[in-house]
Amino acid sequence: MADYAIHLGEARDLEQFGLRPLTGEADAYMERILFDLNADGVDLLTSYLGGNVQFQEASNWNSVVYDTDAVASIMMPWRWLPDIARYALFHVRGACVVYQVEDTLAMIGVLDPSRKGTYANAAEAYGMTPHVNPAPGSTTGRNQHQMSGRVS
Repeated sequence: MADYAIHLGEARDLEQFGLRPLTGEADAYMERILFDLNADGVDLLTSYLGGNVQFQEASNWNSVVYDTDAVASIMMPWRWLPDIARYALFHVRGACVVYQVEDTLAMIGVLDPSRKGTYANAAEAYGMTPHVNPAPGSTTGRNQHQMSGRVS
């Protein structure tokens, strides 16, 4: 059976993208949450943050993320999670549209363009905002300048 959509609703749903939530108690101010990352999570966050990031090997708290060895940990602001989740649905899974309850992790990433209408009606009924993938097929998550070909 083909995957038509991915439903996300909480931080632990990000584990399929290599980000395993551990605890918010690690931050004394309760502003951030601690995540372990496997190699896929490192790649995702490096791409999301523009490629100018390095993670220290073996700084992880636990050993496994989504059945793959953890290689690093990071404390991330809670507010980043919806944006990173939407980015992962576009960049990793190739979603054509993401319907989201704004400022939350409650979202549906539609993978099959022929099914956009099916999910659009339900999303509207639940007050979800559509986010259309502005760069379908992008492999870098970066824009390419049309005149020079330079990746920004």
